[in-house]
Amino acid sequence: MKNKTLISGIIIAVCACAPAFASCGGGHTHSGNQLGRNDEQHWKMCDDCRGYYDEEAHDTADGACSVCGFVTNYTKGLELTYLYEGGYAVTGLGSADAEQIIIPSYYENEPVLAIASGAFANITKLTGVAIPDTVTRIDDRVFEGCTALESVAFGARVEQLGNAVFKNCGALKQIVLPQGITLIGDHLFEGCSALKSVTVPDSVEKIGFQSFIFCEALEEVKISENSALRAIEDSAFYDCRKLTSFYFPQGFQEIGESAFNGCFSLDNIVLPDSLLEVNGFYDCTSLTSVKLGNATQTIGDGAFSGCVSLLEIYIPASLQVIERFAFAKCDGLDDIYFAGTSADWDAVEKGEFWSEREEGAPTLHFNAVRN
Repeated sequence: MKNKTLISGIIIAVCACAPAFASCGGGHTHSGNQLGRNDEQHWKMCDDCRGYYDEEAHDTADGACSVCGFVTNYTKGLELTYLYEGGYAVTGLGSADAEQIIIPSYYENEPVLAIASGAFANITKLTGVAIPDTVTRIDDRVFEGCTALESVAFGARVEQLGNAVFKNCGALKQIVLPQGITLIGDHLFEGCSALKSVTVPDSVEKIGFQSFIFCEALEEVKISENSALRAIEDSAFYDCRKLTSFYFPQGFQEIGESAFNGCFSLDNIVLPDSLLEVNGFYDCTSLTSVKLGNATQTIGDGAFSGCVSLLEIYIPASLQVIERFAFAKCDGLDDIYFAGTSADWDAVEKGEFWSEREEGAPTLHFNAVRN
């Protein structure tokens, strides 16, 4: 078993003696393709004589060899641990003393595959991190409480981001998440009070529980029309006060309770036909217009309660249930455009106080068509 070890500079190749560096005589042809690397060059080792061959200097661009992928300008002194499945995980800062960290791609000729849970948690001097293409997994809470962290550069192969990885990173202003992840984990950006923009890759299928809660400065969540996003869990964007819009792609299926509660700047919503139940827009006080998808069946408990600026809403004929307090305190709601007939509207099950307001009632328009 390999022990926990510190990066100490040049990686030493496995070699029994100096003559292994010599070329072989007697017409011997080197065989084997196992790459070896150190800070100066990459090479191969012969399966038969254990001698090095094809020794070449790294072809370095942006700190990494374009031939073998070895990161040459990595941060020295980081703590690493061998993984039972092979390769290494970064487990801590070790003896490194740097504000910006570059994770190594290889150690002892094996890839660095992961950053372990809590590896850099609460290191308040850390301002930036660069992650190589070899890393596929970033575990829970890796950068939690790194209050000075401003920049993160992901490698091309990150597939998994754990929970609360960037929780309370109060200096992080924008981030482009790596293409290939399918989940934005629970509490991932909770309390990132300076975060203004996040780009969600098309591969993401779910945005997790309280993943952006209390991101008070969040203005923009970039989601493309090709997004695979299908679900947003409870309180995901709770109290994101500056979020002005959100794009729901076709195929989207689930909004959790309180998902957008307290998004005071959200001003209009267009929901896709694939969404059957609508929840989670309580106290969106700037919301003026809502268009539900053409297959919506349920408007949930308190879904739009407290949306005091809501003026109009389009509701499809497919609607079956309006739960209690769905439009409570929506004092500005003057017009409900319903795609069905008066008889269809009467057949909709309505919970108590579904449209409770100080005075009057909204005007119903039947046989309406969504624009």
